[in-house]
Amino acid sequence: MQKEEAIKAYDNLARFGKTAFLGIATLLATVILVAILTGGRIEWLYICMIGCVPAIIVGEIDMNLKVKSLTSPITDILVEELDKEKHLEIVEGLILHGKDSKRIWLQKPFYLTLQLVYVNALYLNNKKEEAENYLEKSDMDKKSQEYAIGRACIDLRNAYELGNAEKYTEILSNAPKTVQRMENYICVGLILQGKYDEAIEVLNSYPIKSKQAEIQHRFYLAQIYLKKGMPIEAKPYLEYVINNGKTLPEKFVAEELYKEL
Repeated sequence: MQKEEAIKAYDNLARFGKTAFLGIATLLATVILVAILTGGRIEWLYICMIGCVPAIIVGEIDMNLKVKSLTSPITDILVEELDKEKHLEIVEGLILHGKDSKRIWLQKPFYLTLQLVYVNALYLNNKKEEAENYLEKSDMDKKSQEYAIGRACIDLRNAYELGNAEKYTEILSNAPKTVQRMENYICVGLILQGKYDEAIEVLNSYPIKSKQAEIQHRFYLAQIYLKKGMPIEAKPYLEYVINNGKTLPEKFVAEELYKEL
């Protein structure tokens, strides 16, 4: 997916919203019309309302598919193509495109989530200060789940870089449940605490669902073996990350670690 394609798909979310709204309005008008023609007989009202349920369910499913058809290709650029620069370019293009325009229907929830994705994309591209500034200055409600996730992720990464296990554990324990269940944050916390065998158990208990997850999985195993004083065991994992990590941050860290073997 290119930036222009993503913007076009984003605009289509608004057009789909208008169509969905007209469909719901037509259903409601039908119920009202039947009520008038039948003299308000309650059984006919029930029949019409029940008949509307499948249409509403189908509409909800269709809406979710529309959003997924836009989010999946953008996500794949990072998790499957492992191209963090292109991922940032497209997400940033959507952010700029939607910033000053009126967001309609499905664009509203998508744009809210997109802001969180943008914060993560900036951080992955080593634009940490920009990620921090955007999180605080965006139009995300400071009480929203999206803001809480973004704040927790940044704070966890900062604590990890400082090697502060106590601070990291405190942040993770107070983070939204979504963050607490993420394999990478759980694993990093255990590594910081020196609980290497537990970290390996966590890594082996989570299914690997993407190329990015595979890189992170092997990168953490390499770190664990290095910290356990087992460089021979760490070496093949570092080599895999170096040879397959493309633009991911883990590749460049692995290269530095490999030089020290």
